[in-house]
Amino acid sequence: MNLHINHRVDCFCVAGISYKKADFDVRGRFFINETSQVALFAEARKAGINSLMVLSTCNRTELWAFTASPLLLQHLLVKFAAGGTGSELQQLGYTYTSHQALQHAFRVGCGMDSQILGDYEITGQLRKAVQFAKQHKAVGPLLDRLINLIFQASKQVKNTTNLRSGTVSASFAAVEWLKTMVSGPKPEILLIGTGKFGHNLLKNLLHYLPEASITLCNRTLYKAVAAAKQYRLPVLPFEQMQAQVQHFEVVITCTHAPEPILRPAQFDKAKTYYLIDLSVPANIDAAVGHLSGVNLVNIDEISGMLQQTYARRKADLPAAE
Repeated sequence: MNLHINHRVDCFCVAGISYKKADFDVRGRFFINETSQVALFAEARKAGINSLMVLSTCNRTELWAFTASPLLLQHLLVKFAAGGTGSELQQLGYTYTSHQALQHAFRVGCGMDSQILGDYEITGQLRKAVQFAKQHKAVGPLLDRLINLIFQASKQVKNTTNLRSGTVSASFAAVEWLKTMVSGPKPEILLIGTGKFGHNLLKNLLHYLPEASITLCNRTLYKAVAAAKQYRLPVLPFEQMQAQVQHFEVVITCTHAPEPILRPAQFDKAKTYYLIDLSVPANIDAAVGHLSGVNLVNIDEISGMLQQTYARRKADLPAAE
């Protein structure tokens, strides 16, 4: 069978930017939300790219595609990003082709290229990304087969190596940080964002901080209500959040809001707060962290707290490779 050039394995390309060179703020400018992804798929199709997906997480934004034009992939990434520039991509990003791109894709899907080595959350993020692309008829048969092979490899790495031993997810690390910082027995916690990541975080909070009082908030109310009903928790409507946030000792954000939803004016300068921003782009304005009494950490700082487990996993990296 003769395949069109854009469907050959040697035309597989990856263009992206990640935590390795780009900090939290820069990665936020390259985030591509779902609305922009739909527009990106349409423009790519017009340009002759019929097999493409977008992987946009807190660690990275990447386009995976079968195309004979890597430069076109770079153009699409910059055009539909939340504000990143071509010069930033050239300086801090990367473009891989052919077998180098394939190796990169497998390493990403198996957690070997994650900011937290072996992070299992990438599997769910990758699955969500390809499902969304399929919904918009952007995934061709070869890309679909590639993703399935990556999932198989990821499962084998998990079952036959220690690369995923121990708990080192960002959600667990956030809870560990809270346990060391908050002295009160029953902290009042507001969790903003009840998507998959927020749900995982909620389970960790309930397990490791069982005495905490947790309130859920989400832009789409029914999602917060569904999670609250499952765990018998109160809900704060999103439109009331900015006026009420000052009453919570702990605030954790994990949404896809394109700009900060919390700013200095929303906090009582006489109180102490513990804030965790696990979102990219940032949900909490950096200026909030300069307020007296505010303890603010973001996803990069949370990820840096896991070095001991990381060392154990790194020792098993050759087996995973």
